[in-house]
Amino acid sequence: MFSALWVALFAVAGASLIAHIPIPAMAGSILLICWGLVDHRAIRALYRVSRPEFLVMLLTCVATLLLELQTAIYAGVLASLFFYLKRTSQPRVQQSREGEADVLRVFGSIFFGASHYLQVRLQRCQAPVVVIDARQINFIDYSGWRCCTRRRGGCAGRGVSWCCGGRGAGGGGVAEAGRGG
Repeated sequence: MFSALWVALFAVAGASLIAHIPIPAMAGSILLICWGLVDHRAIRALYRVSRPEFLVMLLTCVATLLLELQTAIYAGVLASLFFYLKRTSQPRVQQSREGEADVLRVFGSIFFGASHYLQVRLQRCQAPVVVIDARQINFIDYSGWRCCTRRRGGCAGRGVSWCCGGRGAGGGGVAEAGRGG
């Protein structure tokens, strides 16, 4: 606010002086100001922490320079959506063997986009009984539930048991499902 008042005062009082400043010098000062607005440390941290998010930022920046602003924003949003769906369609799964059972601890959501990934993980299980630890599952939709309880597609004739603690809406539906068959 204070800076804006100075600029307004200088524009009114010093308009005749501004007319004598060469346009390339004004352009250079504007570029210098813009360069100071960029948080270089945050960009380096983003590159180290999350390459997909860095790519979204880079794509949006380049698209902003080359395309119309609205199109550049759409490109950034679509790229971000692509990486989000890629990440959520492969929930983190820890597999361990406990006695006669393979235990799959699933962290994330099981929805139509993650069903195929989880079905492939279920098919890799070798034990006669498969237990899906659902305590860290955020949400399960119908296609995810069907994937986990389907005998012929998911577990090749083996029983699937659920270990539920439930974390919201998905937990209740899983607890009612019980043993798949």
